[in-house]
Amino acid sequence: KTSEPQWYLNWSFIPLCWGFILFLDGLVYYFNQGESLISTKPTEVISMGLVSISGWLIFEYLNLFIEHNWFYPKASLHTHDGFIIYAIFGSSAFIPMAYEWYHLIRKLKVFEFRFKYGPKIIMPKWLKIVLLIISVLGMFITPYFPNELFFLLWVAPVVVLSLILSLMDIWTPFTPIKNTGDWTYLLVFALTFLIQGFLLEWWNYLSATKMGDGTI
Repeated sequence: KTSEPQWYLNWSFIPLCWGFILFLDGLVYYFNQGESLISTKPTEVISMGLVSISGWLIFEYLNLFIEHNWFYPKASLHTHDGFIIYAIFGSSAFIPMAYEWYHLIRKLKVFEFRFKYGPKIIMPKWLKIVLLIISVLGMFITPYFPNELFFLLWVAPVVVLSLILSLMDIWTPFTPIKNTGDWTYLLVFALTFLIQGFLLEWWNYLSATKMGDGTI
């Protein structure tokens, strides 16, 4: 561990995250016969970064309504504007990193055919509309019961976005389940975010430093 230079410690998260993305992209390039996101679709990687930033901003906005269910103890290391810039650039790595994990995991043979022919689930349009209304109402109700319903702010936006895309006939990981019973896309994405969430929180925990009074 190190305590200096302070500016490096305050901003190291960004190059570390994007450096890890480059590492994953190299693995994908190697196992995918010379093709990877950065080598063949760099514009999409930039778009993913912008979407990732917008996702972080949305969740931070929603966090204001549930009594700050999560917070940043190290935010005081930056000025207010400095932390906003740091968080925006830092959050740009989340979705690109997830897609690198996705492409890497898809190379595992266990996901090649095993979940390709599962049960089909076809949701009628009226049920999609009902679930959409419930999810939207859930987000409006959550601020009144933040301790009991905070989890809705993690679940409801995904449900709303998926249902709207489905009603617009735009592909989502749920589409193959309806069409052919292929659960591969959904399961790989679920595993992707499970691995990424574990690693990010693990790195976050290990990056904590103890102060003179023993606090972190």
